[in-house]
Amino acid sequence: MVYIKTLTLICILIQIFTTTVHADTQDDTQMLHLIKACADIGDYDVENSDIDELMRRFLYTYRNFEIVSDIEPHAVKSGKLIMCNEDFVQDAFYKTFRLNAPKPAPDRLTEIGYCVNNGFYCFSGGYTEYFATDVKEITRVIPLNDNSLYVIFSDYYRSGTNEPVFEYSSMIIGKDSEGYFVKRINMNDDFKDLHSLLNTEDVSQSVPDKNPYIPIAVIAVTLLSSIAVFYIYFIRK
Repeated sequence: MVYIKTLTLICILIQIFTTTVHADTQDDTQMLHLIKACADIGDYDVENSDIDELMRRFLYTYRNFEIVSDIEPHAVKSGKLIMCNEDFVQDAFYKTFRLNAPKPAPDRLTEIGYCVNNGFYCFSGGYTEYFATDVKEITRVIPLNDNSLYVIFSDYYRSGTNEPVFEYSSMIIGKDSEGYFVKRINMNDDFKDLHSLLNTEDVSQSVPDKNPYIPIAVIAVTLLSSIAVFYIYFIRK
């Protein structure tokens, strides 16, 4: 009987351990993919950014967004125009910003720089290098409220043939039932507005380290507590 109870407890502890680690890793991976995808977009704020400007920057860096979508872009070039699969653009744009991508008619191509025609987004221009911003790691995650996180990350930005420049940047990332999405981007951030976002003058006291050992410590405490309970209720009896 004791052996059955022991085996049951071990199975429960393994499930707790693997579920906790998997959830934390999955969240971090999704957030990091989101940051890497739109770091080349440059500064953006859902409250006051122009949707057409955002779309142009998105299209110019469409290859970056393959890491947030399961749909292939199937991009082709025809003369000066690049054509990208409409389903991919709609999917990746919504997953990244929780906005529906505009679908302007072909006669607006000259006016705003892009349009939709026969199942493809058509645009001219773009960048010669994708993932020009090399995101290194997330260094701080600061909760703003139940649905928003202020995320600080380090990156190297390369412009043309110049040497990469190290910088700290930030994004405000929202979270809903579908996962993470971007609300604001500040590349090479000076963090001047951080105290107003946190409603405190002492920013240093409100910026926790994103410490990889915290989840491990929580798991260790859970395991030790469970073992103690098992010993008291099963072994000593």
